Amino acid sequence: MIDPGLQGRVAVVTGANSGIGAVIARVLAGHGALVVIHYLDAPPTDPGKAYAVEFAFKGEAGALSVGEDIRRAGGQASWV
Repeated sequence: MIDPGLQGRVAVVTGANSGIGAVIARVLAGHGALVVIHYLDAPPTDPGKAYAVEFAFKGEAGALSVGEDIRRAGGQASWV
């Protein structure tokens, strides 16, 4: 397998609490990236945080979950 050289790098994945975004976040974490899991609205069960915990316990990489509307003025600056 080709090593993409992501060990220790930071990856911000928007929409990462479900679907394709979640798969991308998992793959990046599996390659050693620190993954910032972004989602627009946190549902009551907050799957973004669940993914962050899953990554941390697997020891694949660190992860941080952020629920923020990045379309809002200043929304990006509040968590980047």
